[in-house]
Amino acid sequence: YNGIPTDDYFRSREERIRVRSLLNISENDTALLLPARWHADKDYPNFFAAAKRVLVNVPSAKFLLAGAGTETANIELQRMIEATGAQDAFVPLGFRQDMRSVFSAADVGVLSSRTEAMPNVLLEGMACELPFAATDVGDISRIVGDTGQIVPPANPGALADAMVALALDAKGREARGKAARQRICEAYSIEASAERYAALYRQLTSGGRA
Repeated sequence: YNGIPTDDYFRSREERIRVRSLLNISENDTALLLPARWHADKDYPNFFAAAKRVLVNVPSAKFLLAGAGTETANIELQRMIEATGAQDAFVPLGFRQDMRSVFSAADVGVLSSRTEAMPNVLLEGMACELPFAATDVGDISRIVGDTGQIVPPANPGALADAMVALALDAKGREARGKAARQRICEAYSIEASAERYAALYRQLTSGGRA
């Protein structure tokens, strides 16, 4: 498994306040973050179809888009945003080098991918106590466990339901977020990853089989 430096990824109240203020997102808004580059594998059409449904049930929803290609100069992205009829609900952030701050500003993480391997961004977001609504591709369901909501890929109705469930349950969302960080610290920290490699090397050098 991959591992991340969990000391570098944690939820910061100060950064949450700062970033939300910069983005004009109030504490009464529910911020849902899609941390994904602009690529077919990330299935942005699936995300936008789901987001449009979410707004019916959560009018206060704000959708943060963070990743290479999500800049406002992306004409195709802007067309998708305009097609929702709720342009003000979407905040394209482009490529960011301060993802801990962005994770801290969000309430719900979203991955709408049609294919994945083991996305580090999921590990990082969960380490920042962000519960995810995500598609069941690659290693996502194994990483998330019961700390979030897992749905089939290419199913915007199911993704929207998962996003709404997390968005409307603030107390449950907080508990899931704390469980998500604990899960990452225990199983997906860089230390845990290094120990697994070390155990494998010890097994191989002692004549054992992997």
